[in-house]
Amino acid sequence: MTRFFRITGVLMVCSLMGSLALGQLSPVTSPNDFDSSSVRLDFEGPSNGAPASQLLAGWGVIFPRGEWGVPVVNQTFFAGILNTFLVNEKPSGSSANQPLVINLRHPARKIGFFMGALTSQDQVTIQAYDPLGQNLGQISETGLVSPAFLGVETSSDRGIAKLLLSYGSSESAERIDFLQLEYKSRPLFETYLAQVGDGPPGAGSLQTTVVVSNLTNSTAMGELAFFDEAGQPMQLLVNGTMGSTFDFNIESFSGNSFVTSGTSPSVKVGWAKISSNVPVGGTAVFGILGADGSVETEAGVGTSAGSSYSIGAVQKTIEGSFDSGIAVVNISNQVATARIDAIDQDGDLVAINDQLLRNLQPGEHVARFLSQIFEDLADQDFDGTIRITGNAPLAAVILRTAKGKVLSSLPVGSTEE
Repeated sequence: MTRFFRITGVLMVCSLMGSLALGQLSPVTSPNDFDSSSVRLDFEGPSNGAPASQLLAGWGVIFPRGEWGVPVVNQTFFAGILNTFLVNEKPSGSSANQPLVINLRHPARKIGFFMGALTSQDQVTIQAYDPLGQNLGQISETGLVSPAFLGVETSSDRGIAKLLLSYGSSESAERIDFLQLEYKSRPLFETYLAQVGDGPPGAGSLQTTVVVSNLTNSTAMGELAFFDEAGQPMQLLVNGTMGSTFDFNIESFSGNSFVTSGTSPSVKVGWAKISSNVPVGGTAVFGILGADGSVETEAGVGTSAGSSYSIGAVQKTIEGSFDSGIAVVNISNQVATARIDAIDQDGDLVAINDQLLRNLQPGEHVARFLSQIFEDLADQDFDGTIRITGNAPLAAVILRTAKGKVLSSLPVGSTEE
């Protein structure tokens, strides 16, 4: 780690002399007090001055915007060593009495960090709240000198979902590094590919390459699982091995590729789920193979986290047999009912299909062309959007096709996070 902590050669921790703990909180004074399943997040990757609001959103860690702005990444060189912190500093004026706020989508049992810009006169206060917004209490500490590690542990069964760090009336802005989390229950990070396919052998065969990318500085351990249209495991020949589930172990900031053979006896169509112990990205690349097995065309499809409300652009033209394919999968554990609306460029609702996605079973997958979803649009050109609304999270993707061959894909957007 290229940090100020290396310069000193000593990891300084809080002595907690004169500390005060209230409520369902107790102080944590060392990173060694966290168990082996904890995660340690830094701010080295982003550029200097980058806003922190969404930097760790993949981990479920959000730094909300306050009336003074958003905390930013601060990079400085000291004795030739790059030091990186997250700084809760106003663009102008005093930084006193403006706490750094950390929201956790996945509640933690323990949370801690190294702090900078401290003097022995500063009072540091940490206040924590559970997922219901109930105050778990606070700890206060004085006499700390940078760099100092401080954290809290809760006895609440609900865990910590929000934390406030304050340097009180000090003119110094809160400054942290190496945010460490011991989750109440370690989250499994899942993402979905709403369309995959394979076969049959020969010219025009469909092959799918799934690329899984590790987005973190920790090793990604997980699996890629393929499912058919009914949500059952789908057997495919991938990287020379037949199966429906494929494990991966991906080093930090690296990636693995999983390539189907394109030789399934009949066309197999379905979807895939990527599960990992850390946030990962995924892409499915559809390849159309020639008679000699070489790839003639390719189109990529990105992952989806799933939502109950999504919108995406679609097009259909009679000339050139150009159409949009829509693939949807129910990623929830409940029966889902959804409808698809077609909206033209004037914002007018022109067609509704409330039957195709009615009573969609968990894991069930549906893929249709726009002309099949809306019979009224089958014999005319259309340029607009579709809106999918349902009572459960659905993963969806839009494929642009010509004469039945995928040319490219379009993501669907949502106001949901």
